[in-house]
Amino acid sequence: MLYGAAPGVVGNSATAAPPGASQPPSPPPPKSLFKLSVDNGTLLVVFILPPIVFCACVYLLAFRLYHELPHVADVILFWFVFFYLWHLSFVGYKWRRNRLFNVKWHAVLSLGLTAGLIGGYAVGRSLYSLYAKDWYTYQDLADYVLIDPANAQGQSYMDAGVLYFKQGTRVATESARAFRDTKTYCVAPIVGQPLQGEATRLVLPNSGTFDFWAIGTDCCQPSGDQFKCGEVDNNVAKAGLRLIKDEDRAFYRLGVEQWSNEFGLPSKHPLFFTWVQDPVSKIDTLYTQLSSTGWTSCITFVFAYLLIFVAVAVFVPEAEKDVPIDYAALSQQNQKQLFVGAEA
Repeated sequence: MLYGAAPGVVGNSATAAPPGASQPPSPPPPKSLFKLSVDNGTLLVVFILPPIVFCACVYLLAFRLYHELPHVADVILFWFVFFYLWHLSFVGYKWRRNRLFNVKWHAVLSLGLTAGLIGGYAVGRSLYSLYAKDWYTYQDLADYVLIDPANAQGQSYMDAGVLYFKQGTRVATESARAFRDTKTYCVAPIVGQPLQGEATRLVLPNSGTFDFWAIGTDCCQPSGDQFKCGEVDNNVAKAGLRLIKDEDRAFYRLGVEQWSNEFGLPSKHPLFFTWVQDPVSKIDTLYTQLSSTGWTSCITFVFAYLLIFVAVAVFVPEAEKDVPIDYAALSQQNQKQLFVGAEA
């Protein structure tokens, strides 16, 4: 027993806290940058949710659902945005009240969801505009074979996506004309043989109208000469792939009106086609590009996000807010200190 020690107290135990008093919280153990401090479930959510959101947005906006039921796709996308905003509100609420643990993973999830929504929307809309819209439109249109442009009228084929013309049909490139805006919109009548008079000028066909036109942009001179649109130089080509882009149709109509005024021949219901040999392969290429680009975008996003995920896990330390604090123990300790001070 040491001199001066209180009865029943041995060694340095005089400095120990009274029996029943709460012990101050022990300092957190040192954390390694290579060791995760969150549970596997949280990490799984942080890792898989942004890629799922990105790929789901691409699918919603670039494939058949958006083409046939755009409002349904918009509703699903709205719930994605709602969940995203709810998550940001939840994180902000916890942060302001100093109760947000796993700060860096909440930050990674927030940034990942932002990139997934914005990137998925941008990629999905681009894919729909470039490939999906044309592909699904062609699937909804009809194919016709053995069309004779000398006897057929355009109003009978308003639902046509592909026309296969009879043998002897050709593009009258010598009668091509063009309308010039920011681009050169070239038009040339698709005619049967023979449809030329003695002066090598076109004559009115039995149908009474020139309704079938081969078209293209920037593939002829501003006057219409040197018409090289589509596969017009391919002697085997006898098919037309319907123009379905509404933004270009008005310019081609102006070209046809210019042609009609110059030649004095009518075009009552003009239909515009790209002159090709194998229209089916052209259409199938649209879906191939749509599918491959969509998958490539999703895989690229997953790998990019994986790199960020690993980099954050390895190199970014946990924030101080990530250390759980025993507020009840601290409160009891403060009350005890006040009580001891009052007795003194």
